[in-house]
Amino acid sequence: MTSVSKSDLIEIGGLRVLLEYHALRLSVENGDTDWEGNLVAAHHKLHLMEQKMFRGDESEKETWKRYDWEFHLAMIEACSNKNLLSLHSIMYDRYLRYQMLVLTYRGEDAVREQKEMFEVALARDTKTATKSLEQHIKNGVEHALAAMA
Repeated sequence: MTSVSKSDLIEIGGLRVLLEYHALRLSVENGDTDWEGNLVAAHHKLHLMEQKMFRGDESEKETWKRYDWEFHLAMIEACSNKNLLSLHSIMYDRYLRYQMLVLTYRGEDAVREQKEMFEVALARDTKTATKSLEQHIKNGVEHALAAMA
């Protein structure tokens, strides 16, 4: 496994954008009612945990990260491409190494970004959903890079 470095994080972030962008596009186009329900549930759990974090209670950081993962997975799970989901899981796990190093809550910006991704995905606005996702991942990478400095 590659050692932790800023350049590795940037590469992993880029791969996440590539994989999630494609998977989200397919999910928005092909997702059914079950996908919508899973997405609503995942966003609800994440939102509740983010409210807790926003109030300064960081006692459940690991749960928050798990709910973040579940939300991102729910966004793309309707892509119906097992290989794409498998590659995404590998990249997300590698990205999570950096998140664990700098496990800090990005606050209102992240909440706003995730809410927008959620709403536009449910509205089947593929263009805005993928653009929002790309920006969200890039912002997360920037946040982690700054924390590594």
